[in-house]
Amino acid sequence: MTTKTPTAPAIDLNSIRSLVAANYLGSIGALTIVILPGIVGVIADSLQLGPAQVGLIMSADIITMAVAMGITAFVIHKCNWRVVAVAALAVLLAGTLLSIQADSYQSMVIARLLAGIGEGMSVSVAFAIFGGTRNPDRQFGIYLVVILSVAASMLYFIPALLASGGKAYVFAVISLLVAINFIFIHWLPVSHGEEHRSLIR
Repeated sequence: MTTKTPTAPAIDLNSIRSLVAANYLGSIGALTIVILPGIVGVIADSLQLGPAQVGLIMSADIITMAVAMGITAFVIHKCNWRVVAVAALAVLLAGTLLSIQADSYQSMVIARLLAGIGEGMSVSVAFAIFGGTRNPDRQFGIYLVVILSVAASMLYFIPALLASGGKAYVFAVISLLVAINFIFIHWLPVSHGEEHRSLIR
């Protein structure tokens, strides 16, 4: 007599909860880049850095995000998407929390390098889900609306947050948004292949 190992129930990539979780994950992953003008101002004002230093900090963020996206996209078909998403959010949260504590140019570079890795991984998982849906063009269009709406809201509140508590408040809010994202991990499909096989049984 053999005992079957219980598996998580299949989640349709086209389901509302899957798409909500993917949009949240992708939006949080790309948030810092989309609100780049606001983040640049926050870092420059808080740490009293020049344009060249701030430019290098944000370049570090963007470069590591791009590298992480490329690597994750290359191996995502072999990975458990939920595991990758958890790792991505953990790294992103660590980088964002370090950004709160960063008090120098060097420490902020390290924080944003770390955050960039989590950002790239998060966006890659979201894009993998969108690409596996029945209508990828529509899902990517919805994602753009969502991320731009989130970015517009964040940019609106940044001046008030900066006035109240400096960069600590800005990155604290971003950290909170990242942390909330963990709640929706179980809404994500495990993988395109696994979900496809489960759904056709």
